[in-house]
Amino acid sequence: MAEDTTATTTDTTTTAATATTTAATAIAAPPWHGLTEPADIAWIENKGWTGASDAVQGYRGAEKLIGRDPSTLLAIPRADDIAGQRAVFAKLGMPDSADKYEFATAAGVKTDENYVAFAKDAFTRSASPRPRRKT
Repeated sequence: MAEDTTATTTDTTTTAATATTTAATAIAAPPWHGLTEPADIAWIENKGWTGASDAVQGYRGAEKLIGRDPSTLLAIPRADDIAGQRAVFAKLGMPDSADKYEFATAAGVKTDENYVAFAKDAFTRSASPRPRRKT
C-alpha cells in the first residue's frame, strides 16, 4: 500500500511541476511584436492586432492614403450625424436645395416634369434629418 501512495504522490508532484513549468513558460514568452514600451503595447492592443500580418494590413491600408489630397477623401459619418451626412452628399454633388438641380436636355426636347418632381422629392427625403425606412 505504501507503494501506491508513493506512486500517487510522485504523479501529483510531476503534474504540479509540469503545470508550473508550462505556466512559467507562457508568462515568460515574449509578445509577437517584441515591444517593451507600455504606450506602444497599449496602442497595438487597442488596434486589436494579434500578429504581424494584422500590422502589415493596417500599414498597407494607410499607405494608400499617404500623400492623397484630403479633399478627395470621404469620411463616412455615423448614422445619427445629420450634418456629417449632408456634408458627404454635398461632396458627392448634391446641391444646397432642390431648385438648384440642373437637368440637361437635348436641343428641342422638353424636360419631363415628372422627373423633376421625382428629383425634388428625392432631395427632400435625402435632406431629411430623420432616418428613412425601407417601404
